[in-house]
Amino acid sequence: TVKYFSKIQKKFPDEVYFYFCTNERDVVKNLFDQHNVPSNSYEINTVPYHEMPNYYSKADIAFCFIAESFPRKICFPVKFSEYVASNLFVLANKNIGDVPDIIRKYNCGITFQDLNNVDNNILEISNVVNLMKSNKFKLYERNDMSFLDWQFEAIDKYYNIYKDILKLND
Repeated sequence: TVKYFSKIQKKFPDEVYFYFCTNERDVVKNLFDQHNVPSNSYEINTVPYHEMPNYYSKADIAFCFIAESFPRKICFPVKFSEYVASNLFVLANKNIGDVPDIIRKYNCGITFQDLNNVDNNILEISNVVNLMKSNKFKLYERNDMSFLDWQFEAIDKYYNIYKDILKLND
């Protein structure tokens, strides 16, 4: 993610800013230094969960790059749901549960087949940034994805499914 931002920052030096939230500030600071990212183009914060919406509201694009593994092929990252709930354009990699299908269906981001193909992927991201800068970017309709909301009726449905599985129903 830091490598990607480094390249984006070089293309748009005074127009992009990275809000990085983590508990491992020193590790991330070293990554920014390794990639020669100017310190005035990012901030690293440890943020309590309840304050995360404040940080999301400052952003336009979110990174959801996750190391590929078998469990990731069947997972659904909470972070992705938070990004979509905040109406952010999501950059993600393949093989993360249903994320690529949702991104394709709702046009809420870009899925990259190969994160190691940084230069080609940066071209795609740059196109999005340019569209956003020119106000020609069409944002997806976040309300079309209400299936990502954790409302009480959804919780009840999940609870009933688990009861059925465990044969706890009367």
